[in-house]
Amino acid sequence: MKFLSGFNHYSVQQKIRPIALAVLSIGLISCGGSSDSSTNNTATVDDNFTLTTSQLKVYKQSTAFNAPIAACVTKTECTLEQLPLIGQRETNPSISTIMEHVVVSHDWMGQRFEQFLQAMPSDILKLLGSVTAIVISNEVRPSHYRGSTGAIYLDPATLWINDDERKTISVAPDFRSEFGANLQFDRLWRYTIADEYAWQSYSLTEDTERSFNDAVLQTTWLLFHELAHANDCMQSSAYGSLNKSATFSANFDQRVALGECTYQILMNESPLQSDVWYGLANVLYQGADSTAEQNALSPYEVADHFSLDIANDTYSYSSPLEDVAMAFEAVMMKLHFNAERDMAFVAKFDTFSCEGVQVKWGQRNRLAQTEVWDRAKRVTQIMLPSIDLTSLESELNTATNSVTQIPTEQSWCELSVNDGAIIGKQQMSNSAYHAAKSAQDEVKYERFIADQLKNQIKLH
Repeated sequence: MKFLSGFNHYSVQQKIRPIALAVLSIGLISCGGSSDSSTNNTATVDDNFTLTTSQLKVYKQSTAFNAPIAACVTKTECTLEQLPLIGQRETNPSISTIMEHVVVSHDWMGQRFEQFLQAMPSDILKLLGSVTAIVISNEVRPSHYRGSTGAIYLDPATLWINDDERKTISVAPDFRSEFGANLQFDRLWRYTIADEYAWQSYSLTEDTERSFNDAVLQTTWLLFHELAHANDCMQSSAYGSLNKSATFSANFDQRVALGECTYQILMNESPLQSDVWYGLANVLYQGADSTAEQNALSPYEVADHFSLDIANDTYSYSSPLEDVAMAFEAVMMKLHFNAERDMAFVAKFDTFSCEGVQVKWGQRNRLAQTEVWDRAKRVTQIMLPSIDLTSLESELNTATNSVTQIPTEQSWCELSVNDGAIIGKQQMSNSAYHAAKSAQDEVKYERFIADQLKNQIKLH
């Protein structure tokens, strides 16, 4: 699939986010010392992600830490005494405390992030309690979370408002651009609110400005996804039991060993079943070569396999951790903004045009499917136990909030789905999707877990 770095309506909101193959290597900056300033060093995290440490700086200095934050976010050796989780400092994190954990390459990135936090739902502040730091740098692409450092790394492409800010952002393409290039379908997605794009998207290479609200909403969506990863194994209930003398990575590994991660619970209770989509996910999101059989699959055929399972999105098949994140973000976007996710399969295309890209199969608000909702509700309540989903669940039971089929052969540019069939909250087949897991199922899931934990990286 091709990543279109112009960030127009048909790129950022349509292209799925592959999982990286990289293994975290040791950074070059020590956690020792008393200053966050550094010489002209780089921390090589993997072949596709290198941070120039001389560019990194703490946005808001604090005496609360026993190590330089900018060094800790490029290594795995800092303990939780040196760089604690935000939630270990404050049960209900304030914006002021959160900003003490922000590391940036350019000052405007910290300024925008602080402004955005003031406009975001308070749930974002709670979720940020499970990270050690927020790194915003023009060298980050794609945004991601690392279980080795406990930090989230944000691409500033969602943060800019004016041309001066935009010009500091890299226009380099995503390194995963050509994954799945030989497949015969593309997968598109977007969020909509009342038959309109939830946010507009803009080019990084053209002089323009964009609205504050657009930037806030897109960044909020991004944070819901990345913070789902951060809260997957490090829920707020775990803060008191963590070993402060150990590294974040050691504490993370301990949580996994005890089976206390959200993805582990979801895997055991409601696993995905499509072998076809597990195979395609390996191609699309991990860069594996596609087989002749996979290359022959039409958009209609891959849609058939997807529609019969209970995933919220195809990216859910890339790993159990992404399965959790995709479910969580859909709940939070619907809850806070009434934003509904569209996804569709179309024939492969090189250049987008409204006339040429037509939906072969698509749905709006798949979250309302009974078993899709049940899984999403389960993970959300594990990671945000104080959240009240009663009203949202009632709304999803109404006709106006049901799953809607996007009309076949309708242009992707057409936002209205009024002519589509309302599917409602129909129940999936219990016999097909709630049978006891076989040994083969367990091997399949463990394969993805092993890869994910080895990499210690959860990509947006």
